[in-house]
Amino acid sequence: MKKYIALISFVFIFCSSALAGQNKFGVFLSAFKPAPGGFGVVAAYNCNPNLRFTAGFGSVLWWSTVGVGAQYFLTSTEVRPYLGAQITHTSDIDFEDDDPIFDIADSSKETSGSIDLGLDWKTEVGFTMGLGASFLINSFLDNTVLPHLYIGWMF
Repeated sequence: MKKYIALISFVFIFCSSALAGQNKFGVFLSAFKPAPGGFGVVAAYNCNPNLRFTAGFGSVLWWSTVGVGAQYFLTSTEVRPYLGAQITHTSDIDFEDDDPIFDIADSSKETSGSIDLGLDWKTEVGFTMGLGASFLINSFLDNTVLPHLYIGWMF
């Protein structure tokens, strides 16, 4: 138990000191983030200037998705490329139409992941926008690449 407390304390101190006085928390409106979630909302926490953790919800007519992820920013510039990863859980919204394209029939593919590549733009006052691609892994959409977009505010 002491090891876990020490690890949590280290992470908290590392994250807190690295961003003293900077925008740590954010809320974004998103399209296909978390993938394949459709349109939704994402909450973000900047652990340090190069690492952001996210949690979000998205939905389209046929399914809804919840997910958590992380983004690693490769530079410290205003516009910066990132690599990311997400783990998501997608639930089928059954309209009793038996459409094979949008039906999540294989329950093993309800939980999937993605690798993300993209660009993030964050201004000094906190306005943030990102554009990228999510490479789906073990998805009911059969390893599709989806574009994603988010726009919001870090505060």
